[in-house]
Amino acid sequence: MLPFLRVGARSPSCRRESPCARSPPTRTSRSHRAVRPTTSASSSNPPRAFGSPARPTRRAPLALERALVRREFPVFPPPFGRARIQGRVSPTLAPAPLAGAPPLRLVPGNSLWPPEFDHIEGAPRELWIRGRHELLRWRPCVAIVGTRAPTPYGQAQAARFARALATAGAVIVSGLARGVDHAAHEAALEVGGATIAVLGSGVDQPWPASPLVERMVANGLLLSEFEPGTAPRRHFFPLRNRLIAGLAQYVLVVEAAYASGSLITARWAIDQGKQVGALPGRIDHPMARGCHRLLREGALLVEDPEEIVRELGLASPGQSTATTDAATADGATSGANAPPESALLALLVGETLSAEELRERANRPLSEVLVELVELELAGRVRRLPGGLYRRE
Repeated sequence: MLPFLRVGARSPSCRRESPCARSPPTRTSRSHRAVRPTTSASSSNPPRAFGSPARPTRRAPLALERALVRREFPVFPPPFGRARIQGRVSPTLAPAPLAGAPPLRLVPGNSLWPPEFDHIEGAPRELWIRGRHELLRWRPCVAIVGTRAPTPYGQAQAARFARALATAGAVIVSGLARGVDHAAHEAALEVGGATIAVLGSGVDQPWPASPLVERMVANGLLLSEFEPGTAPRRHFFPLRNRLIAGLAQYVLVVEAAYASGSLITARWAIDQGKQVGALPGRIDHPMARGCHRLLREGALLVEDPEEIVRELGLASPGQSTATTDAATADGATSGANAPPESALLALLVGETLSAEELRERANRPLSEVLVELVELELAGRVRRLPGGLYRRE
């Protein structure tokens, strides 16, 4: 007996012989229900107004990627033409227009045209600038570049070098990206120094958007080889690195991964005969591998901004930054509590430590260490970072 026929059921031959006399079955086996076709008109399966929930997941990956690029990520839009691109960009995601004078176009032979660009590979045919135009005439220029995700140590060292070099009279050049670039621009502006940001987009659409952009337009300079209205694209950023290297007389890499874009800037500088320096880092940290790679290939190991100041023949602003900070700390803590405060500040030189690590190294009770850290933080001598870490200011 076939498995789907119940006892007492009619055989298939009987059903074929008398189709009209057969009454519809009142019950159907589970196997019949599994293979019975259904229609949208069936009352047990009403039509879905929005289709199956699993339908989007069956879409071709390439089609999904195109849809995401077209609708969700207008920062790197497809090359459809500027009018269509601007029509697709959401007003909330589009860069806000910058206040101030409109961009200025430069061509070779202009009085503001950097002569260094005439001797680099793939020299730009035109430049667009916005901000303090006179900064293009200032020399020397030092490029400070690095990762977009620096450690607290790397961010602090980028600010330290930029602050000291800008005070000595150097123009700080970087790419306006998050991380090391951002810290270098910020530090140069804090001391009233000069800084230039070379963009991978038009000067009217700087990326990423941040409060720093307005400060750069007011007190620094934005520079690009891309005409206004050009949105940032991924392949523009490696191209702009050759301009960062071309404008600088010295390139300093603070922190970088083994295959970081900062190494592209360093190699452009080497090809152009510029000096390249790198800061050493922890041997077990991935953001130090790029700098260590450069050091193995012949870059200068740099530990203090004074080394670059002497290399460029600048007038030294005084003692080295580390020596000046130490002397200030000794003078400020000459009172009754000088030894404990001096010990904590000395432990934080070039380090980012937690209160527990400071307690272990200073061999002092944790309560005393926490009290000292609060006092130092209120005095502006140390800064508390996320994760309960402290670094020296």
